[in-house]
Amino acid sequence: MKRKLQHLIPKAIETIKLVGIPKTKGSITSVSGTYHGFIASFGAGIVQAGVLPAVIFFENSERDGADGADKYRITQALYCLMKWEKEKKPVGKQPDQHALSAYIISNNLQDNSRFLDQLTTYAVALKIAMRTFKKP
Repeated sequence: MKRKLQHLIPKAIETIKLVGIPKTKGSITSVSGTYHGFIASFGAGIVQAGVLPAVIFFENSERDGADGADKYRITQALYCLMKWEKEKKPVGKQPDQHALSAYIISNNLQDNSRFLDQLTTYAVALKIAMRTFKKP
């Protein structure tokens, strides 16, 4: 997993930029602490409810943070990172808010342990990538 994470982190940085998680004020680009909390709680949501319920919960939560942060941007970033790895090229545009749940349902991945391992690896890569930005 260590080698995979090192490979994913640069892609995760670009992915979180694509979905609009970091904000730029002047010359400083930062990621709100709210997003750090969101990605931390994503893993707990998977453990408690399962992959699909956790993803749906995140996708249907808008403006959850006091600073205007959107939980669904986490699942968008996960979807983009997953597609980049699968297709070997970056996703060109921000995906639909419900892209990850649609992908899981259409490919019947709710109970797929390999998919769960991949998704959690992507979530860890995103968590580390967010730490490369300053906190406001």
